[in-house]
Amino acid sequence: MNTNTTTSDFPSRPSSSSSTTTKPIDNEDDDETKTRNDSETRSLTDSIRQHVLDGNLRYHAYHQGTYAFPNDETEQWGDELKHDLTVDLCDGRLFLAPCHELFELGAQVLDLVADLYPKSRFHGMDLSPIQPDWVPENVEFFVDDFEDERGWGYEANSFDYIHVRHTTHSIKNRPQVWKRIYEHLKPGGYVEVQEFQYVARCDDSSCDRPYAWRDFLRYLEAGLGALGSDLNGGRHVEAELRTAGFTDLSCREVGCPVGTWPRTQRARERGRALRDAMSLGLEASSGWAWLDGGAD
Repeated sequence: MNTNTTTSDFPSRPSSSSSTTTKPIDNEDDDETKTRNDSETRSLTDSIRQHVLDGNLRYHAYHQGTYAFPNDETEQWGDELKHDLTVDLCDGRLFLAPCHELFELGAQVLDLVADLYPKSRFHGMDLSPIQPDWVPENVEFFVDDFEDERGWGYEANSFDYIHVRHTTHSIKNRPQVWKRIYEHLKPGGYVEVQEFQYVARCDDSSCDRPYAWRDFLRYLEAGLGALGSDLNGGRHVEAELRTAGFTDLSCREVGCPVGTWPRTQRARERGRALRDAMSLGLEASSGWAWLDGGAD
């Protein structure tokens, strides 16, 4: 059985190795926050290092309920497995957009690859305060909600590259997010979206038989749909970005096995990684999405 991962890089509005030191994220007093303009964006202070416990699972407290999945150590480990798998599926590349020259010259960038490009500045955004305490000097993390209109405190045309990964399944208004990304990219900048499509497919007709994994994914998709998002929202990204005004779009889709049934070693390793990541996320996936979303 295969699950597909869609890896897409989209240029917007195109116009005609030294080591990196690290620094700790400031631990300011609880009543102090760092803001950009009038947004609610906060730096990682102790006051927002809070979570919501629901049974055995831990969720984000900031804008509670926006993201339907936990943020505890088990979920983070699963995310690490998916990260490594995604990089492998991209032939060892962290990103596919042709941004190397921009990064080498020094770019204003949102997320990723800070160690590789010390001349660029990187801003990371997450609903959960789970970022590392030590980060490269050219990185700044913010706890923020990019679907909230107050969560974009940057000026227009601020970024050369914006990276979105493993997120569209929880975005409730994707067209609005793409519009904001378009507005905040510089002319000639890029947005890259890397997502899994959680659809059980087989090389033969065996998926026509009763299949628990396929049924689980269908129930999960229904539960997230009831909560206002789309488990496989990544399949709509290309068309939505085109509508938002992006040009020169390209899309790459790569199949990935689930489990160790493939004959080749590399495919088996990929299948094992995806199986392990999905196994770690079974309890998490069947939490809010199944109960609050009515998928039970």
